[in-house]
Amino acid sequence: MQETVTYVEMTDRAQLNPAAPVPGLLLEPLDRTSPLIPDVMSRVGAPHGWKSAHRTPDEWQAWLAANPRRAFALLTYESEPAGIVACDPHDHEVEIETFGLLPDFVGKGLGGRALTLAVQRAWELSPTATRVWLHTSSLDHPSALPNYHRRGFRTFKTEPGTRSWPVRHFSQANPKGEGQGDVPALLRRVADSLEQLGPIEVQDLILHEEITEDGPWASLTVYYHPASSIDL
Repeated sequence: MQETVTYVEMTDRAQLNPAAPVPGLLLEPLDRTSPLIPDVMSRVGAPHGWKSAHRTPDEWQAWLAANPRRAFALLTYESEPAGIVACDPHDHEVEIETFGLLPDFVGKGLGGRALTLAVQRAWELSPTATRVWLHTSSLDHPSALPNYHRRGFRTFKTEPGTRSWPVRHFSQANPKGEGQGDVPALLRRVADSLEQLGPIEVQDLILHEEITEDGPWASLTVYYHPASSIDL
């Protein structure tokens, strides 16, 4: 599928236009060995066809080994994982290699503050950096690029590209605690996420159940093709 890739940058810390704090939203450092890295990144990227959505365990190990300086941080909202940030620090610049929210937390007014925390983290990683930059795609969430511009990034390059669309998947669960095993509520949550994806063809649905101290915790994994990939 054709895409437009947009590169944006911030060349001074003072250019950051921070969004207002959101109670309960935090960004915390994440150890490189944490299983949350592949788990959260795959779920963040699944709706947009990111490579992280379909890496095998061996491919994850190779990807991590190839980027030894990459630093990870977990976005949490009210103590639940809500998204992830990955940064590549260098002497004079930092690339925000990954930034995104889990599908359950998209559209809840968290994006501006989440990006603010990510940018602040990026500047902190390299005291000598004079630039923080990242790229986004026209196939990513439509609010992504406007959010970057509102926070103070400016576009410095655009270029056409092509993104392959393998079978994609995402997993969703009810919030942990009361009602975590409510399957009808989970199905409504998944239906809302599917509606946000636009035209797709669902390949498979797998219902999971984890036993916790609060009782059964249901989750659902959806495997699908974007409708556009079916015609390729």
